[in-house]
Amino acid sequence: VVFQSDPTKWLEKNIGNNKIVAACESIRYKDEPWGRENIQRAFGTAIYDACKDNLIVNAGTLSGEFDTMLDFFLNVYMFCSGTSHWVEGGGGPDQAAVNVLLSMSPFKEVTRVAMSEEGYAAQLGTTGPQVNYDVVEEKPKFRDNWIVTTSKDIPFSIVHQYDRVADWKNSIERRYE
Repeated sequence: VVFQSDPTKWLEKNIGNNKIVAACESIRYKDEPWGRENIQRAFGTAIYDACKDNLIVNAGTLSGEFDTMLDFFLNVYMFCSGTSHWVEGGGGPDQAAVNVLLSMSPFKEVTRVAMSEEGYAAQLGTTGPQVNYDVVEEKPKFRDNWIVTTSKDIPFSIVHQYDRVADWKNSIERRYE
């Protein structure tokens, strides 16, 4: 993760009455092989079937009010405690747990899902130029050989998984030396 600007400024302007902000990965479970495998292996086919049409949010770029986040993360921990801490071929179960819990009360009522085009967080593992999946938004751009922006040239506050785009990685890392 790199911070291209202070994400709290984005949050102050956009969180509204919500308690949690989750960054959308711009892809549905049914269209993303890693996510589909992860949720099925962690929690089974019935949970996947309930979530397959949902847009995936990223577990690594969550923000929110302190007390709500503590409660949410405790729920993620408890939800994951019934499964393996490593899901063969699919990483840890936390990504799936975050998505399942955010689709349920009380969390869904207090969560704002920030779409990629809003400029909060780029999820380059699912929206980078190296990805050939059916995404629901325009892909981020790399401008001036150093900054990641939305398709409308809005610089992202957070860039997640920048190292998955080989052509961008070195330039981004040089910026933060």
